[in-house]
Amino acid sequence: MIAVFDGTLGMRVKHFDARFKQWESDQETGPTFQFVEMGENSVQFEGLRYELIDGVCHVTLDMKRGDQVHRMNFVYNRN
Repeated sequence: MIAVFDGTLGMRVKHFDARFKQWESDQETGPTFQFVEMGENSVQFEGLRYELIDGVCHVTLDMKRGDQVHRMNFVYNRN
């Protein structure tokens, strides 16, 4: 969901299991990524980026584990 959270634009993500039960214990919360900038074919949040390249959606997610950040890349194609 993209909305205003605590006075600033951001994207909130919720996680669900295969039975569509939410992982987060509080139904109102989930990881929230603060908006950074929008380009012609991209949108950047802190730690999360969506980019459309040749009709293919590329998502880059920075996962924090302790002091380390692991970058994960996802590619979504239309079939």
